[in-house]
Amino acid sequence: MANVYISFSMRDLGIVREAAYGLERTGYRVWIFYDQLSMGSPVFDGGVPEPYRRAIQNCDVFILFVSNHSIRSRNVTEELRYAVSLEKPIIPVRLDWYYDDPQVTELLRVFDPADFTTSFYAGMDTL
Repeated sequence: MANVYISFSMRDLGIVREAAYGLERTGYRVWIFYDQLSMGSPVFDGGVPEPYRRAIQNCDVFILFVSNHSIRSRNVTEELRYAVSLEKPIIPVRLDWYYDDPQVTELLRVFDPADFTTSFYAGMDTL
């Protein structure tokens, strides 16, 4: 099965953890930093740390959980930039109905994300 890297804000950990377990149960190998590194990981200064870089390099797909928390996260931004630089396939997952940044709403329209705003299970089916 595919290797999946999940990028998210720690404030969204509950739903992200549940989605990660769902993906693992269906056979995906999931890389999510709270499993591999300590919860006290520092804010990225000067780019993505090596363990994250290796995981993103080795993933088949990069899943971005998009929320008002994650769009303000420097770490999520750096992970996404790195994945884009490697031309990794990116699957956005919508967690909020409304975004503080209208550009995020417009981008989500273009990408047709998996939508977790109405139902976790419906979102998992589209993921």
